[in-house]
Amino acid sequence: DEEEVLAQAVGEGVIESLRVAPSEKIQDDLLPFVVNTPGTTYESFRPIFPWLTEWQYRKARSSGMIRASGGGAAGSIKEDKGPSYRARLSKDKLDAVVMFVLRPDNIQDVAYGVNEYKLDSGKGFVVPDFIRQQIRAVLYRKFQEEHGEGYISLDTFY
Repeated sequence: DEEEVLAQAVGEGVIESLRVAPSEKIQDDLLPFVVNTPGTTYESFRPIFPWLTEWQYRKARSSGMIRASGGGAAGSIKEDKGPSYRARLSKDKLDAVVMFVLRPDNIQDVAYGVNEYKLDSGKGFVVPDFIRQQIRAVLYRKFQEEHGEGYISLDTFY
């Protein structure tokens, strides 16, 4: 019986909790743990959970896969941002970009919040929150006007 196989793989408590869940929100939170059981398909869940739509099944599968890859805590879904890349800059170029971006005509401090950053070396520092006054493309264009074309690439500036 498919229900017994599923109950052994996932646990009867989770399946029963899913059946008697008082709200759709709770069902949505429990569903990824059930549908990501290896060897199961949407068709195998239909007899057990007749209310389950294919859309809910696909959504729960993708949510569970994101969680399994380390993205977010249980109950939250984070988009997979893909690989990140680092660029090496000379100290002079980095100083020029930082001083330009942090000028008062380019950003405005806000009265609340801070961001904590940690470097690869293990050192950390705190930066107060701020609001950028202009979009990045305009900032890059102004930076090029001051420092010359090709001083730094657009991707590195962003």
